[in-house]
Amino acid sequence: MDVIKGCEDKAQELENISCIALGPTSYDEYKANPDLQADILDGIVQEGLVHGVSIAVQYISEKMEASINNAVDAGIPVLTYDSDAPNTKRSAYIGTDNLAFGDQLGKVLLQISPEGGDYAIITGFPGKQLNTDLRVAGMDMRLSSFKSKWIPIENHIVDSKNDINTALEDMVKLAEANPNLRAILSCCGWAMYKEKEWKSFIKTYRNITLVNGDSNAQQLVLLNQGYGDGLVGQLPYEMGTLSIDKLLDLKRGSTLNKQTIFGTTLLQHLRVPLNLPSLDVDNNFIANYATLGYALFTIIAAVSLGCAIWVFMNRNHAVVKASQPMFLLPLCLGVFITGLTIIPLTFDDKKDVKAASKACMSIPWLAVFGFTLTYSMLFSKIWRVNQIVRNSEQCRRVEVKAKDVLGPFAIFMAANSIVLICWTAVSPLVYVRHYHPGTDDWNRILSTYGICQSTEGSATPYFVVLFLINFIGLVITNVQAYQARKITTDFSESKYIALALAFILQAITIGVPVTIMSNDDPKLMFTISVILIAVSTLATLGFIFIPKMVAKSKHDEETKRMSSVEVNQGSIDPSNRKPSSRLRTSQVFMDTNSTRTIINASGRRSYVSGLNIPDGTVPNLIRKTEDINSSVVHSSEENSSEIPQKTLN
Repeated sequence: MDVIKGCEDKAQELENISCIALGPTSYDEYKANPDLQADILDGIVQEGLVHGVSIAVQYISEKMEASINNAVDAGIPVLTYDSDAPNTKRSAYIGTDNLAFGDQLGKVLLQISPEGGDYAIITGFPGKQLNTDLRVAGMDMRLSSFKSKWIPIENHIVDSKNDINTALEDMVKLAEANPNLRAILSCCGWAMYKEKEWKSFIKTYRNITLVNGDSNAQQLVLLNQGYGDGLVGQLPYEMGTLSIDKLLDLKRGSTLNKQTIFGTTLLQHLRVPLNLPSLDVDNNFIANYATLGYALFTIIAAVSLGCAIWVFMNRNHAVVKASQPMFLLPLCLGVFITGLTIIPLTFDDKKDVKAASKACMSIPWLAVFGFTLTYSMLFSKIWRVNQIVRNSEQCRRVEVKAKDVLGPFAIFMAANSIVLICWTAVSPLVYVRHYHPGTDDWNRILSTYGICQSTEGSATPYFVVLFLINFIGLVITNVQAYQARKITTDFSESKYIALALAFILQAITIGVPVTIMSNDDPKLMFTISVILIAVSTLATLGFIFIPKMVAKSKHDEETKRMSSVEVNQGSIDPSNRKPSSRLRTSQVFMDTNSTRTIINASGRRSYVSGLNIPDGTVPNLIRKTEDINSSVVHSSEENSSEIPQKTLN
């Protein structure tokens, strides 16, 4: 036996150490006296022939347990191997984890025949031999798992009493009594040692899958010849060498943990079927998830288009004019382009890998241009407000034109374009499929996923540069919004721009890392990406346009109310009026929105610089500007007066 061979070889390596093998010579001796091992152990102890014992307990009984305890009490350390007796004074167990052994036998059956059916198990001395009991438990646990379609027959555990002839006879009886039997698992290789009868059984019952424990040379020859389907074996040679090592440790005074298992390796041998079970590979296509993307893009497109139409239709309205349509329309376009990024995100290689690769490179172009256009317009609007207020505080007349504030947009767009052009030319994104870790029982891939990946090197440097460019631009824009936090523009526009910018910054800070971490799960990554795009774009439009629409409604109501108020125009002595003078009489009122409005002589309302100058500022400006031939007129609704407004230089 391999165990004895390992023990003898290890003993030869050492000085004054010998290995003596004692035990029954046949299964007939076991049948005649199951406690034969206990008798042999008692004799060894009485004669004092050995300094340590390693035993594979074939039959657990009170006598066997007492014999082990007596040996330990006599000063002879005892180890068990292959089959344990844990309720004794033995020092440790060497060998296979037999529960794992049985589990592996069940796995082999599931691997060979996943379609399932009825099964039975051949064992030896159930309840009296711990190693086979654990193997049976392991097989039943594995074959009763939720993925298994195997069903045990009634009385499916059969006792062969560790006998070669009995094991083979039991297999024949099982096959004859159960026409639907599809598998027989055996804890050990007993039946295979009757080679002629074993081959005859297989020829008769070709429809029964046979999985056996152990994997000695004779069993491997039969398996290679096609007489058997699978074997799970151990390393008995290693059990022999470890037995010598651990007994020597005990004699030298070492203490071993009684619960310790000095494990040995399991071996698995399979006869691969000609026709492997069908395999359904999960390619993680976007599939129906694309519907979510299309729906969100439709909403984004409809809202952005609706806002653009609203701006165009009301472009001459005081509220819209004060909000600068030249910035609102590009803002709508930027949101639309950003939302358009969702469309290429729905592409994968299910239909056309070339189309998927083209879609890959379009994603950064659309996302960057749309995002840059959006936050640049917000920056330009709020920067224009800051410029006007700064100059008004210095009592200077300044005209801030649109072209003066579009410089930042041009700078950021140019920087992004340079990076994108280099990326597209040097290492464009293409659609590539990768394998998830793990294979089936026949080493076949179970799951794959597709991602956009650069053809040369990594896309990370380009992504990082683009991220930094736009993140810096967004931070600068937020700084401008912070500086304008106390400036009350018409309809509190600065506040809503700041809210939109803060929301975009927060969405990017949280969303980008989460998206990157879900890179190997296309469905999750797609869902996060499209929701992030939809939320950020729609929130931007909401913060900018909803307050304007509400303000327009209130303004229209206020206009109707004011139109019912009779505005009396004062008179000026014609003798004091010069022919070339362009003096006009005006009155200033404070409306319910705290918006300073001029009602001029013709009764027409207009807004002063699109701004609400903070209270207390206008009187100071009047006093400071009287000497430079310009003035700002301010009065209250309760004490309105006719104040001539001089021509502004």
